[in-house]
Amino acid sequence: MSLQPKQNIFSVNFAKLVLYASSLGYEVSIREVGRHQIIQKLYLGNEVIVTGWKRFKQTPTSHAEYSYHLDAIAGDLLLFKDGNWIQDLGSYLPVGQYWEELDPKNIWGGNWDRDDNYGESSNWEVDFNHFEFRG
Repeated sequence: MSLQPKQNIFSVNFAKLVLYASSLGYEVSIREVGRHQIIQKLYLGNEVIVTGWKRFKQTPTSHAEYSYHLDAIAGDLLLFKDGNWIQDLGSYLPVGQYWEELDPKNIWGGNWDRDDNYGESSNWEVDFNHFEFRG
């Protein structure tokens, strides 16, 4: 399957996910659907030169050279209650389960650890606000 049909499947499913989370009473915020390679390099802790003269570097926040965000088939969905960002795995569980039920190729970051071992999660290692399509 080429990239555009994958992006279509992801986009339709992500829209359903947003509506589902909202129906559960959460306020939602969509983050990083799609990512430029320069941003991925920054997340890896690499120095990046922008516009030929300005240098940027940050503490690594990722270990992966490739991210499904780069192909716009992954996105982050933040959940809020009364304006407060929810940051616990348990609150995301029904949303993550719904995501994976929408398509067998949907993967929820709440089911992996930071070494990308799918299904071997612990509360501090997961990326519970991450949703991707591995079509």
